[in-house]
Amino acid sequence: MIIWGFGKVTKNRNGDVMEKDCGYCNTTSMWKLTKNTTWFTLYFIPIIPYRVTYCVECPRCGSYIEISKDKFIEIKNDIKERKNLGYNA
Repeated sequence: MIIWGFGKVTKNRNGDVMEKDCGYCNTTSMWKLTKNTTWFTLYFIPIIPYRVTYCVECPRCGSYIEISKDKFIEIKNDIKERKNLGYNA
């Protein structure tokens, strides 16, 4: 019997983006730049990525605002630049 499935999600958090009020959990916190990858699994092991989303995510409840890949790269480069200049990001 082969056990397979869809829906395993991995999150790659890349740093703080902005302080924002969350409409779902009603908190103010530093939202994170996140790349979410959804995988096809075989025996519970992620094998093939089939969906990638780029977003800015609330660290408290996980709600998010989806952004384009180009905007993701732009924000990620900005975070790296702030780190190189010595700012906390």
